[in-house]
Amino acid sequence: MGLGDDMMFLGEAEKIYKETGKKVYPVDYTPSPVGENVDFLTFDKTEDHVKVNARQNPTEKVDYNIPYYVTQKLYDGHGDKFEWNEEYKPVPFKLKFSIHEIHAANVWEKQMAVPFNECIVVNPDVKNSFFKGNKDWGFDKWQGLTNRLYDMGYQVLRFKPPGKGYDEPFLQNALNITEVPLRVALCCKSRVKMGVTFDGLLSHFWAGAQVPCVRIVGDFMSTKTLHYDNNISIGLDENPTGALYPSQYCKEANQKISVDMVFDKCIEMLNNINR
Repeated sequence: MGLGDDMMFLGEAEKIYKETGKKVYPVDYTPSPVGENVDFLTFDKTEDHVKVNARQNPTEKVDYNIPYYVTQKLYDGHGDKFEWNEEYKPVPFKLKFSIHEIHAANVWEKQMAVPFNECIVVNPDVKNSFFKGNKDWGFDKWQGLTNRLYDMGYQVLRFKPPGKGYDEPFLQNALNITEVPLRVALCCKSRVKMGVTFDGLLSHFWAGAQVPCVRIVGDFMSTKTLHYDNNISIGLDENPTGALYPSQYCKEANQKISVDMVFDKCIEMLNNINR
């Protein structure tokens, strides 16, 4: 799966490390950019450790089996889908940045007309390798939201990921930042006033960074699934699909979530921040 899953594993692993005093040996873990500078992981089986599954349904015996967010995978007549484990509450993890990453973020901030803590990050860049676009709220609506935040006097930032699959145009009335390494971009985003995103890496990252976040879930999942205390989650909560195939229902659910709905939640969050 993706980097959001890595963030969830690291939150669980850090909690276990603090409870046991033993380093965590990750099972079914692929080295990840978000796992850099983490001192409680070990890949040396001779070192005193506990085994923790980095993914659901571990392929070998573990000391701590984390249930994570999927109860089971089903075939619903159209394709595979996840049945969500709404009882699972993710543990926030605060990413640890290197001196070089902090310096690079400082350089970017010095080029800004306003500091990062006065900026709002919006994230229209949906990764289609998982869930087949079912998290896509619609670029035109991201533009509409950006326009309204801009009209309120906020500097809107969008860190456009490099690589194939991120083909949306630049947002108007926003600063579109490109060609920034992932961890440097995350270091920058750890300092902003608030963020708006679909469910994914940034909603997990901002939970650990303690940055308030408006999270759009459509009806791919419910607003209870993978919700953090610093999120405002927006969804229909009618028939969460969990579909791993292109879902017309998810498309229609995202269409029902208007710019006004998301903007109103942004205002609610900004009012709470500014108190």
